[in-house]
Parts: sequence; C-alpha cells; structure tokens
Amino acid sequence: MAEVNGDGTLSIDVEPLRKILQLEQKKGYLDSAVIGGLDKFLSNWVGRAMESSTDPHLLKRFQRLHPPDSSYASLTRQQRKKWVNDLFDFLGQMDNRGGGGTGLAKNRIDALPIVSDHSFLAGQLPMHHRDPFDRMLVAQAQAENMEIVSNDHQISLYDVNMAW
Repeated sequence: MAEVNGDGTLSIDVEPLRKILQLEQKKGYLDSAVIGGLDKFLSNWVGRAMESSTDPHLLKRFQRLHPPDSSYASLTRQQRKKWVNDLFDFLGQMDNRGGGGTGLAKNRIDALPIVSDHSFLAGQLPMHHRDPFDRMLVAQAQAENMEIVSNDHQISLYDVNMAW
C-alpha cells in the first residue's frame, strides 16, 4: 500500500496504479487498461504523488515515470512492457520505503532496486573488476548519479564518484 508520511516521503496509495499496470500487462500492453489511456492516468497519479512529497530523491524518481521523449501510446509493445516493468520496480521500492520493519526506513536509507537499465549498463562496463556485484554497484551509481563509498582500487578505475 506504501503510504509513507511524516518525514517528507510518499503519502499516496500506490495500489490503484499497481492494479492498472497489472491489467495493462494482462491485456498485452495494448493501452486499454483505462479509459483515456495510461498516459493520462499516470500523469494524474504522478501529479498527486508529487504534491504529497517533499523528498527530492523521490520527486526525481517520479519525474522519470513518464516514457522517455514520447507517450506510452507511441511506444512499441516491447517498449511498453519494459516501461511497465520499470514502474513495477519503482512501486516495489515504494513498498520497501514504507515498510518500517527495518532500520532503513527509520534512518532514511533507501534500498535501490536493480532495474533493467542497471543490468544493461553493468553488462557494458569494462572488466576492470571481476566481481559482478561490484560492477552492478558501479552501473547503479552511474545510472542514478550517485557516489560509491569504498576503498576498492578496482572500482576507482571506472567513471564513478567515490568517497572514502
């Protein structure tokens, strides 16, 4: 349900969006899950979500919810499938933020899920580091414009900001 509040994070119910996306998935990504199309529904949902949050990281993630340089209706079925899966990844992250069962939410630490863009970037990285997990961290840091906290010299060979 992911209704987080009190600390500047999301306070909107994501279940309606999740159900719409599941229906769109079930209908084969034909943009027929809602009257008026998914673009209109998502635009309204994102607008309400942005009004309910003051967390700058969350707001940045919301801005990425729209299909890049186009509308959902103009995407191919394969692009729609990827886009819907990316939204499911985002909603999963929202569920993790609101859980409160771990120290992560209490300490305002966000879990960063691995999405398809991260996997693609990790596969494109040079093999400076043999550990695939560390290459995934580099890919995530590059994709999300984040800093890696590490003293691992091999990671410093990549184009990524580091702190130690």
